[in-house]
Amino acid sequence: MKGVSKVAYDMKMTQFLTGATESQLNRWAREGILVPEIQQSRPKLYSFRDLVALRMIARLRSTVSLQKIRLALQTLEDYDLTDHLSEYRFATDSKSVKLWTENGFMDVVNNPGQWELFNLEKIYESFVNFRKRTVPHLLEPSNGIKISPDRLGGRPTIRDLRVPFDTVIGWSEEVTTDEDLKEYYPFLTMRDVLNAESFKHDLEEAV
Repeated sequence: MKGVSKVAYDMKMTQFLTGATESQLNRWAREGILVPEIQQSRPKLYSFRDLVALRMIARLRSTVSLQKIRLALQTLEDYDLTDHLSEYRFATDSKSVKLWTENGFMDVVNNPGQWELFNLEKIYESFVNFRKRTVPHLLEPSNGIKISPDRLGGRPTIRDLRVPFDTVIGWSEEVTTDEDLKEYYPFLTMRDVLNAESFKHDLEEAV
């Protein structure tokens, strides 16, 4: 993900896409666990790779104590591993945390067990956080809504089109049929408008 342009995700979208609460995000930024790389002051603005890192932390947190996660991250500093947190891959056995390196796994909390590797595919998948809330798939967070760091910098869009979901929010009040849409947006359907409205509703409900 190096070199990916930095779209800014606000606090609300970041909460929805990572499963972290606002208080968690503020605490993690304050403690240096994950400081937003686009804007640290209010309003905090996160990058796509911040979201990847936060989802990894949230997935670990669903089974591992925050104390052990802190210890694992401290080990990165001790070994002078200073890349963005999204560049690292962790594994857990629900008791401990390991870091994947070019030389294999490095135990960063020192406890054996059966290990589940959190590679990018795993981090992108939907999961249940420690508060028992289902966090959506990062790249397909809702029906008809997709996110790609290579499309519009990572903004949620309608399907694979270069149309941000929030661009069509509110059209349902003015456009009521596919024929209405074709006059201005022949590549969209009313289903796309409804999907955008549904995504906005899910976002508001979750946060």
